[in-house]
Amino acid sequence: MKYYRINFNNKITDETVTIRYKVILEEPEEQKSIMQFGSATFQILSAPDNYFLMGQAALQIIRMINLGMDDSYCLTHVTFASSQNQDILKVPKRAAVESAIRETNLDPNAPLPAIDIVKQNLMALCQILLMNNL
Repeated sequence: MKYYRINFNNKITDETVTIRYKVILEEPEEQKSIMQFGSATFQILSAPDNYFLMGQAALQIIRMINLGMDDSYCLTHVTFASSQNQDILKVPKRAAVESAIRETNLDPNAPLPAIDIVKQNLMALCQILLMNNL
């Protein structure tokens, strides 16, 4: 079994919300392996009401990532950077994250991952420490 984590961060402007993510292997010999990365930018005015406040963008990305992984991979950790503007974007609730994972998990008995929220400026430091195995 190979284990991976998902790290999210965000950028908010007056007109857009950008959600960035990285999927990183956790095994020591593959510590520097970024399996997937990407971003999605949304126009705030065109999004449905509460779309960002409910964390729907991140939930859709989690579903997409899980559907793209075969059963030899197991999600162990999801880290969200806190929102730059809580009036526009919020981290999804734990129950919603767990539901998105269960919906797309190939193994119904797989344990649920740890879920953390870190301050936006600490996310870059955490990623550097992870990449350097510190």
